[in-house]
Amino acid sequence: MTPNRKPHRGYRNRFRNSLLPAAMVAAAVLMACIALLSIGATEAQALVVYYEDFEDNSAPEWTGGGTIQGTQGYSGVSNGSLPGFGNLFLRNSSVGGLATASTLRLTGLAAHTHFSVDFLFAAIDSWDGNHATYGPDFFVARIDGGAPFGATFNNFDVNGDTNTVSPISFGVNLGFNNSFPDSAYYDLSPVAYAHTASTLTIDLYAAGAGWQGGDDESWALDTIKVDLECRFGGATVCPGSSSEAPLLPVIDPEDFSFDFLFDARADERVFIDPIIAVGYDYIINSGPNIASVLLPTIAGDDGAYEIFLWDGDGFDIFLDNAFAGVEYAFDVDGVDRFRVLGIDQAALLDPLNPVAFVTGLTFVSAGTVDMSMIPVTFDTDAVNPGPTGVPEPMTLSLLGAGLAGIGMARRRRA
Repeated sequence: MTPNRKPHRGYRNRFRNSLLPAAMVAAAVLMACIALLSIGATEAQALVVYYEDFEDNSAPEWTGGGTIQGTQGYSGVSNGSLPGFGNLFLRNSSVGGLATASTLRLTGLAAHTHFSVDFLFAAIDSWDGNHATYGPDFFVARIDGGAPFGATFNNFDVNGDTNTVSPISFGVNLGFNNSFPDSAYYDLSPVAYAHTASTLTIDLYAAGAGWQGGDDESWALDTIKVDLECRFGGATVCPGSSSEAPLLPVIDPEDFSFDFLFDARADERVFIDPIIAVGYDYIINSGPNIASVLLPTIAGDDGAYEIFLWDGDGFDIFLDNAFAGVEYAFDVDGVDRFRVLGIDQAALLDPLNPVAFVTGLTFVSAGTVDMSMIPVTFDTDAVNPGPTGVPEPMTLSLLGAGLAGIGMARRRRA
């Protein structure tokens, strides 16, 4: 087993592939399949493998039609609870009844059984939906070259299209062609699509006899996220499903930490591994708090650990002792960070061993988890390592890791 490569640069560039603090797309066109595909009660682990908000004016995973442009009046438009449009998005104003697609291609994907995609969708200017004279205007998706599917959108009549998702903004001029109204949508298709390949290609384009493009009508995407879902219990070995198949981080050179980004389910244990460690800090950057921790038994160690909590300046509050193989539960609210010490130096964990310290975590509620697992160690080259013998966080000598998509990328919107 080898650690994940850097995630696809989207997810705030914090989790760059597979899990990092380490990928979101086609939401608008996927609703046609809602009746056919739905997420059941099967246990699953979701990994954010791609995230892109276009704020750095770069999107190398995208080809075809469209350019990164200013969002004009769309900036700040949101559903009120999730991040809204930023200052830049990917806009496609291609012309013709079958306009040039904007294509997202992801490669090197971790083992999975399904994927899902979300994004903010901007229907810009004179979208005419199913209008008998000026329509139809379709927004269409195609996955891995398969059959296209989509829906019509109408900026003049909220009931004049086949789209069934309520807009977060409708019929208000938000820039571009001031002669026409604009609309915005989010999460057009909250479903998972069966998929197992290590590559994923999503084509998004406008079509229909009424589609003109150019200054008459166009569309744009922002904050796009792709999740891989691995449903436990099937033939596919899902990352994070056991200590033998933990979620692995990607090296994050920005802060040399092991970063993870994934979707947690309440009371479902996820196994993560940072490659090396003699102690670790576990830090939730965003998402539900940690409810419990299950620490491993490692060769050469007595299996006794100490847990410390954050006091505002450091991990100086001793909480309790914990033992390998015995779940330690925090209080009902959980914790957003803690430190584990007590790994014997005599254990001599191999820096190249990808399953050196597999940790099981549960969370107080469901949600997307963006977290870091930062190794703590002695500086064995120091002339005087310090009288207290307390390990210090690893710095430049450590192979830092993060998840692209969850590392999924370290970039944060300003």
